[in-house]
Amino acid sequence: MLGRSVPAQAVAEAGGQGRGGEGAAAAAPAACEAGAARAASPRGESGGAPPAVPRDLFADPGPFLFYLKTPKTGGESFSKDIWLKAVHPLGKELVRPEGCYSWHRNFSNCTPGSVVTLARNPREHVMSQYWHCKSSKMAQKPHLKDIISRLPSFEEWVGNWTLIRANCSHYGDFAPGNHGFAHVSHFGTNTPYKCYNPINMQSHRFTCRKSFEFPDRVNLSLALHNMWAAWFVGVLELYQESVCLFLARILNFTTPLPAGCNASDEAAWHKFTGKLSHDTHGVNHSHRTIHEEPEDFLRAVDSLVAEDLVLYSAAKRRLLAELDEVERVRGVKILSESRRQLLLE
Repeated sequence: MLGRSVPAQAVAEAGGQGRGGEGAAAAAPAACEAGAARAASPRGESGGAPPAVPRDLFADPGPFLFYLKTPKTGGESFSKDIWLKAVHPLGKELVRPEGCYSWHRNFSNCTPGSVVTLARNPREHVMSQYWHCKSSKMAQKPHLKDIISRLPSFEEWVGNWTLIRANCSHYGDFAPGNHGFAHVSHFGTNTPYKCYNPINMQSHRFTCRKSFEFPDRVNLSLALHNMWAAWFVGVLELYQESVCLFLARILNFTTPLPAGCNASDEAAWHKFTGKLSHDTHGVNHSHRTIHEEPEDFLRAVDSLVAEDLVLYSAAKRRLLAELDEVERVRGVKILSESRRQLLLE
């Protein structure tokens, strides 16, 4: 279950380099060992903020919106939907690099109050990262055949990342040649298997300086602070509700919401669903779902995303609080009870 190799071999076989190119064979520092042990244990934090609506929901975010596009959280589809349905018609600009929250400072007129993003269930997120590396359109390109052939099964990949972290080979700069804000493909980095680093990626993107520069342990407090400071945080598992919440917040009150944002009108809701984007990147979804994995394996996944689980819980609380407030002000039911319970399970 924990993989086919010892940590050093896992990195070497995958063509990656630990700790920014220092290799995986060195003995693990005591501080890193302690950090790995802490990360393997569930944390008692609940999200760092009360579930009250933290701001004026209907304040104008300004002419520039910064989309924090964390890989495999639905960002390609969501940014396209909000651009077509609101951002462009309102004459606003949408900056959407696949990078870090801190990058908003490097774009003119972008502030924390203009950041938009989606959060995703961390377990689903880890599986999605793997299958994107394994079967996306990009992965099928002939020059990547050798790289893809070295990618083990999903279960072995998770197990080997557990060992890689235990050996303190998970942190450092895995794309040292990149210093700008251009997109960096994981296939062009030094990460193990030239795939994503699944360790708390969502928290990492809220706190990083560079996309593929990883700390020993992510700063959860900063990730939570930045999540609450962002103008909008939706949840992939409530995609349509997140689109509707975004529209309700950014459109003037004189502009009615689409009929498909009324959860009480089932026909209109489903019609609107069909008009929303769903970019799969060509990924093969015939594999079994994360829910079909055994409990001991799910605990191994959870140990890699302990901070993301806290962040996701906070993002859900924020979304639900904002939906409740928007429904009260707008007088329309966006979130059905059945969908609310699905999110809370």
